[in-house]
Amino acid sequence: MLANGVFAVVEGTNMPTRIEALKRFQVVHILFGPGQAANAGGVAVSGLEMRQNAARTTWKEDELQRRLRASLRGIHDRCVQYGRVARSKLMDQVRGANAGFVKVAEARIAQGVVGEGAFPADAATRQTARRRKGAAEGRPMIVTVANHKGGVGKTALAAHLVFRAAESGRVLAVDLDAQGNLSSTLAPRAEMLGRPSAEALFSGERRPEPTPSGLANIDLLPAASALNQTDRANLSAGLQARRFLGELGERYDVVVIDCAPALGLRLTAALAASTRLVVPLVPEAYAVDGVASLLGEATAIQEHLNPRLAPADFVLNMVIRQARSHQRTAEKLAGMVNLRRPYLHRRIAVTDALAERRPVWRSGRSAEAAHEWRELCDALLADFYRQR
Repeated sequence: MLANGVFAVVEGTNMPTRIEALKRFQVVHILFGPGQAANAGGVAVSGLEMRQNAARTTWKEDELQRRLRASLRGIHDRCVQYGRVARSKLMDQVRGANAGFVKVAEARIAQGVVGEGAFPADAATRQTARRRKGAAEGRPMIVTVANHKGGVGKTALAAHLVFRAAESGRVLAVDLDAQGNLSSTLAPRAEMLGRPSAEALFSGERRPEPTPSGLANIDLLPAASALNQTDRANLSAGLQARRFLGELGERYDVVVIDCAPALGLRLTAALAASTRLVVPLVPEAYAVDGVASLLGEATAIQEHLNPRLAPADFVLNMVIRQARSHQRTAEKLAGMVNLRRPYLHRRIAVTDALAERRPVWRSGRSAEAAHEWRELCDALLADFYRQR
């Protein structure tokens, strides 16, 4: 599109444009209408319909048109208000269309739910907060491992990060996936029955107390079947979980959160509390589809809820050396995202080690697998090691 001289792009669906493309549009000042703003008309119509139903009345067409124009004009004005670029005549409509996040933040502050400054309002304030918080000594490293597609080795990666960090400090593992694979990897299921679960982060009146896993330096908030209902809860439940995770994090050196393979309130709360996001992928075309929606969620949260959240790290898992398609996919991904090395190859030794509740480098089955996993975990935990 850039080569053919396109001067305007408008999304007609839910944010199909990737972050990389948005940045290129901004560099050459292409007019861009984001999906949030494009969908505002439909939302406005729904709102007007609800108002008529609530009042048990019907407006004539000219009255409906007048109200709809006023709503759309107000939406545009708010986009302009929140989207102005400092020291420039430009307006970033992507930023402006996210004005709703700012309104939610202001409401939460006004109600005293969170303190002033928890939601920095402009770019300069966000950058200052990020530098101040990033420079703080002793801050816990909170890592969310997520991908809304299953079968990519998410839990295996989360478990190995837990094992590696526990060799140098105290670690809390939080299992937000109702399947409970991380929980059963770290502790026998029978021993977790009746113990406080990760679901209490969202529904409990008090902060849940983690349970010792029986492994050195590792505590656990295990999964529970009730987590499947959590994504239907109100935003306030997610903000409570974020606060509880932050408070728990102060007691540990590293917190590792294993998210369910879905977008929802659990992922939002985890990212709002985290400093790092790690996304495992398999080198198949279908596995990378939809990653943009996960990145969009992370970007919105980083900008409006959690300025400490670093750009996502991607990990390539289950690579088959002989598969040329895997090599091509890896090369393509390396040019698109922050793809960490080394790549993890498909190995039975990893599955066998986790079945024994130990990392692959402690199993003695494959020296090559041990080297790959240990080196990758060290790279992802580099911020933690620097603080030590």
